[in-house]
Amino acid sequence: MRGDDVAQQLPAARAGDSDAFGRLVEPFRDELQAHCYRMLGSLHEAEDATQEALARAWRGLKGYDDHGSFRSGQRAATIPVSARNGAPGSGTR
Repeated sequence: MRGDDVAQQLPAARAGDSDAFGRLVEPFRDELQAHCYRMLGSLHEAEDATQEALARAWRGLKGYDDHGSFRSGQRAATIPVSARNGAPGSGTR
């Protein structure tokens, strides 16, 4: 998603427009899930971690610091979720 698209969708999503949030995250969903899969080694766990990360992003959207890339922020958000879900080396398995 281009920066100007994010700039258009982000205010609406922050105001509670779930469709706008969907348009923000949909271009990155597969990449986020692949990232979680690489960390977890299970498609089912990766799907769960992706959903949890996106739900957390939705709940925390009002506090999102939009000075960085939305894509990189979403990717970074999957790391603690995947760690809690048992990523190798996280000590939770």
